[in-house]
Amino acid sequence: MTDDFSSYTELSKRWMLTGICATLVIVLIIPLSFFKSRQRIQDHAQNIKMGPVFVGKENCRDCHRNEYEKWQNSFHDKAMDIADDTTVLGDFDDAIFSHDNVTTRFLKNRGHFLSIPLGRTVNMKTFRLPIRLGFSPYSNILFPLKGEGFNA
Repeated sequence: MTDDFSSYTELSKRWMLTGICATLVIVLIIPLSFFKSRQRIQDHAQNIKMGPVFVGKENCRDCHRNEYEKWQNSFHDKAMDIADDTTVLGDFDDAIFSHDNVTTRFLKNRGHFLSIPLGRTVNMKTFRLPIRLGFSPYSNILFPLKGEGFNA
């Protein structure tokens, strides 16, 4: 009879340990799932605040392979790109351009394409030109406006 009692006690200890472990798992999972859910909501809210963001053309390729292959290297593909030595067609070798009584200096400094209004112009601000719009034979450089958006 002592053996029955000791095996019953051992079985009770195992069930009690199993119950404690299950309780700990449940107690830990609830706050973790709440935190994870809250984090997803905050990430989503941040994305909404930022608005649409260009994620790169390569991210489209996996889901839209046929369209991507037809589009790749087309005029539409090349219509907008990051301004660099291979995409900018204009003269940024300290060139001076005048039109409608506005004179602008175009130069390249540390890999950045710059536009500097000269003389009596609005704001007298140097603009860094990050985006090239258009393709051969014509292209424009977009520069950021004070608020949101770009101007050519």
